Amino acid sequence: MLKRKMVEEVDELIREPSYEEAADVFEVLREFANIYDLEMDEIRRVADDKREKRGGFSKGIILQNVGDTDESR
Repeated sequence: MLKRKMVEEVDELIREPSYEEAADVFEVLREFANIYDLEMDEIRRVADDKREKRGGFSKGIILQNVGDTDESR
């Protein structure tokens, strides 16, 4: 049910961007973290670390594949 709720809330945020809709997405994420015994501060730290190392989504560039580029295999 929570997975469906996340999809619903993200869809609402995309259709009608607002702090209220973003807060709803955040609340569902917070409940996932609670269920899986994950600390929100640690989630943020890991997200910040990943952004620093790999970049974020703000430039519209998304890595679609990771693999060996050696065509001789």
